[in-house]
Amino acid sequence: MIKSLTSDEIYRKIVEQLPKFDKFKDNIKRNISDEGNYFPILYQNIYSSIIPPFRKDLLTSKKYLALLNAVYNTHLSNEAYEVILERIKPKNFDDYSSTLEAFKGCNPKSNSIADALSFGTKVLHTYNPFKNPILDSVVRGNLGLDRLTVQLCLDFREAMNRFVESNEKYFSDIRDILKEFGLRQDYPVMKVLDMALY
Repeated sequence: MIKSLTSDEIYRKIVEQLPKFDKFKDNIKRNISDEGNYFPILYQNIYSSIIPPFRKDLLTSKKYLALLNAVYNTHLSNEAYEVILERIKPKNFDDYSSTLEAFKGCNPKSNSIADALSFGTKVLHTYNPFKNPILDSVVRGNLGLDRLTVQLCLDFREAMNRFVESNEKYFSDIRDILKEFGLRQDYPVMKVLDMALY
C-alpha cells in the first residue's frame, strides 16, 4: 500500500514550487496569458462574476453539476449525477470531509476513483472558494502527489490554507497582474493559488 503524504510534506512541495513571490507571479502570468494552459480561467472569470459562492441550492442541481463537469472536463458519466445528488443533498457542506467522502465511488461507469474525488474538490471549491482548493490531475502531477484519496484531499486542503495564511501579501500584491489581464481583482485566494500551481 502506498503511504500518503502528510499535510506538512504537501506544504513543503507547494513551497518548493512557489519559493518566492516572483515565481508565484510568473506562474500566474504564464497560465493566464495567450500561451497559458489554464483552461478554466475564462469560465471561472464568468461564473465568479455572476454566481455567488455558498449556494448549496445550485450545487445540488443536476444542471449545475453538469456545467461544472463540462467546465473542468472531469469526465464524469451521466449516471454519476444521480448518485452524487442523492448523497450530497442531506450533507452539511461546511463538513468538508463528510461531503467529500460522498463523492467516492459515485462514478459507476468508471474504474477511476480519482475523477469522482477530483470533481468533489471542484464542487466544494465552488461552495467555498476561499477555503476549499481544487485538486485535479495537473496540480497533482506538478506537485508529485500520489494516488488520489479522501485523506490526500484533506491534507492538501490543510497545506493550501497554511500556504495562504503564511503568504497573505502574495494575494494582495497579485491584484495588479489580474487587472492587467482584465480579470477580477477580488478572485478568491484558492482560485489564485490554483492558477499559480497549474
